[in-house]
Amino acid sequence: MNAADALSLLRAQAAENANGATANLATLNNGAASLFAKYRAGSLALRPKRALLFANFCMIWVKSICQFLYD
Repeated sequence: MNAADALSLLRAQAAENANGATANLATLNNGAASLFAKYRAGSLALRPKRALLFANFCMIWVKSICQFLYD
């Protein structure tokens, strides 16, 4: 799984949550964590800095979505 795949899955999950009754912060965070775990398993040994940057990006992206949904 590459970063583009992870982002598309996060976007799809955010869209599902936005179209549902409520957006669940825990669901978004768990989704980002599981996507990061899948990405990390394939890339951490080869690119540790890139994996850490991706983790930071995922968490910032999830927080910005949550702020948008809850504000």
